[in-house]
Amino acid sequence: MRMRSLFTVLAALAAALSFAAAAPAGVVYNGASSGAGVNPNTTYEWLDAATAGGKTVTTGAANTNGGYAIIGTSTHDYSAITLLFSQAASASNRYLCILSIDGGSTALTPPIFVNQNNTSGYFRINLPLAISSGAQFAMKCQSSAATSTLKIIVVGTVKTATGAPGFSVMEALTTADTSATLPSTTPSISLTSGLWVAIATSSQAYGAVLCIIGNTATAPTGTADDYSALLGTGAAGSEVAVMEGGLFVSTSSPTIGRGALPLVETSFPTSTPFSVKLTQPGSNITAGNALAQIFGFR
Repeated sequence: MRMRSLFTVLAALAAALSFAAAAPAGVVYNGASSGAGVNPNTTYEWLDAATAGGKTVTTGAANTNGGYAIIGTSTHDYSAITLLFSQAASASNRYLCILSIDGGSTALTPPIFVNQNNTSGYFRINLPLAISSGAQFAMKCQSSAATSTLKIIVVGTVKTATGAPGFSVMEALTTADTSATLPSTTPSISLTSGLWVAIATSSQAYGAVLCIIGNTATAPTGTADDYSALLGTGAAGSEVAVMEGGLFVSTSSPTIGRGALPLVETSFPTSTPFSVKLTQPGSNITAGNALAQIFGFR
């Protein structure tokens, strides 16, 4: 009986160890860690200059930046931030926005493309940037229309001793078209071919990448449709998708709105080629192109 009891105990222990080994990282069972970390206890700080719906940023003349608007000052160290952009003043207005953390003296981010409807909710972009306490957040924007407005809220993820530290640099792998307030100058991505289009090759190693898809100045033809948007890496003919997002493509403004794919928090070596592919389930859109921004974090 004692031998049988010993075997029973050992079998139960083996089963428990097997369960623990198979437990997903970060999951806590019965108050004890599975051995690979615990669920984070995250706190946040939001900055909007104490205004309803966010701080209003006003653009200059058409395709020209307005002045920096002060959003607020951080009282904690951050490991990441989320930018929330309100609905646009008009459905046809496109924006390129630049964030500063020293009150507008220097830019922290390259121009970020924002294309909102005037009836939509807030557009969110996650940036895994490490920012110190005392940073004075400010933003300036340009629009395809003169003297347009957006409201901005910044949500900071408060840094912890055991959490991700965040990155110090955000760089653009593509060049924003500031002359027309568009995501980039080239290349165009076909809305009908369903083929990979090479966008950029990295000149640095990055720990995370963000892709934003936006429209060109010419509206697509046909009937509005949903799209799958894929970000991929690899040489031509050997592309491998690393992230998928969804788009809604319309034939009226905004033709492609809210085009940010989920942040890819993966390491990419120097000289990584990035491509984008857009596919629709049917053939409702009969002609048209899109543009892409790609940002790297290091």
